[in-house]
Amino acid sequence: MNCQIHLTLIALINNSPSSLLTNSCLIFIARLADDNMALASLEQYVLLNSSDSHNWTTDSLTVTRLVNLYSLLRGLGNMNYQIHYSREAEEIIFKLINNGEWDLLSARIHTVSLKWLFQQENIINSLSHQILKFCRNDNLEGDDMIIGNSNQTVNVQILAELVSTEDNYGARLFVCLLAQLAEEEGQEHDIISVLNLMATMIHICPAASDQLSLHGIGTTIRTCCFSTATFMSILVLVFNTLSSVHPKTLSTDQSWVAVTMEVSN
Repeated sequence: MNCQIHLTLIALINNSPSSLLTNSCLIFIARLADDNMALASLEQYVLLNSSDSHNWTTDSLTVTRLVNLYSLLRGLGNMNYQIHYSREAEEIIFKLINNGEWDLLSARIHTVSLKWLFQQENIINSLSHQILKFCRNDNLEGDDMIIGNSNQTVNVQILAELVSTEDNYGARLFVCLLAQLAEEEGQEHDIISVLNLMATMIHICPAASDQLSLHGIGTTIRTCCFSTATFMSILVLVFNTLSSVHPKTLSTDQSWVAVTMEVSN
């Protein structure tokens, strides 16, 4: 059984098309994940090939498939309260992500995988880079951003749901990304893109306003972001936030008073 699982996982990584995580494929993987050998087999593949990781990093799609499959198995394991995993294999996966060869937007990814990735503090900078790429896409239709191919599952709805919960780094990621952009020169277009996405997320999931506020979005806006170019985007974000945030959450951040006065003037 272990050999069968191992060969199947390798085939999924190396031979599948970009629409790797189809529903039928996910069901099959989920069944494999019920067996503790599934994750162990993938970890064995990672460890055995770690000395030849150069071949992975020359093929972004292979790295993406590997990361997405690994994060799916880890996420399913967390849901099933399975905590046994190889720290060495995990470090290799994180290294592949942080080397910049993993591309979140290039292949289909399941929400279980995405949530697990957003729970990993070690890759938050890489996630910020991926989210910035997402924000830069101008093809916004309703509540969905269509990126790359029609099988893409990363959309505003999914990101809004991640940001609205406190069991991952989604809200912190967006606030830190905005603060980082504000410290750099010539980033107003990116700042506006991030502001607009956050406003849309709050519109979709009002609870996102609480998490963003708790992570200091008010302070970031007040100290970093006001300009003629960003004003309208800030105005919409402030309006959406104040219309949705819980009063107790709002009262813990005095910067909203200054933000409100700035917007009113």
